[in-house]
Amino acid sequence: MTDYLLGIDAGTSVVKAALFDRDGREIGTTMQRTQVYAPQPGWSEASMDETWRAALTTIRAVLAQTGVSGDQVAAIGVTGNMIGAWLIDEQGKPVRNGIFWNDGRTQPLIERLSAQHPGLMSTLFGISGSVMQQGCTLPLVRWLADHEPDVLARARYVLNCKDWVRYQLTGVIATEPSEAVGFPGDTRALTYSDQVFTLLGVEHLRHLFAPIVQPDAIVGELLPEVAA
Repeated sequence: MTDYLLGIDAGTSVVKAALFDRDGREIGTTMQRTQVYAPQPGWSEASMDETWRAALTTIRAVLAQTGVSGDQVAAIGVTGNMIGAWLIDEQGKPVRNGIFWNDGRTQPLIERLSAQHPGLMSTLFGISGSVMQQGCTLPLVRWLADHEPDVLARARYVLNCKDWVRYQLTGVIATEPSEAVGFPGDTRALTYSDQVFTLLGVEHLRHLFAPIVQPDAIVGELLPEVAA
């Protein structure tokens, strides 16, 4: 009988897995530390493959710890550190390290755009309901377009950490409203904002962004090779 729910949380430096019963009681939890890379001062990156391997390790470990078999797990939920930029190519392979939410490389870009468009940050706040920070996805994509155009040219999708893990689990490309709003996006419509794409000069890169699904939607099934 499928009596258990599996949660995966990919944090900035730790990936965790937890198993719950249908009454919400925690049965077991495991964790795996991951490396935060700083190839230049103020940068904050992750190996996307290492993050995925850590997810697999914690899943195996929590099942072993609890004695629960994989076929007893009814559903899997994924959370993770938000915003940032995790790019994959047409084959679903990373094209560079993932960039974290706390990366600071876009500060000169934000200062330049703010000088060109007085009131930019207030306008963005009015649309997204939050302050745009350096590690938000859209300024990072603009930075990549300016500084790593060859990398961006190889990309098919810009994901976030949890969406990368879910893609590896299911083969499905998707994100959800809270992530899209944080890019920044439109907090009222709970989706991407055409105006913000234009303000940040990335409207021509809209095709790189994933379809939006509701956070409680079943977006896919576990790939057989992953289940094995």
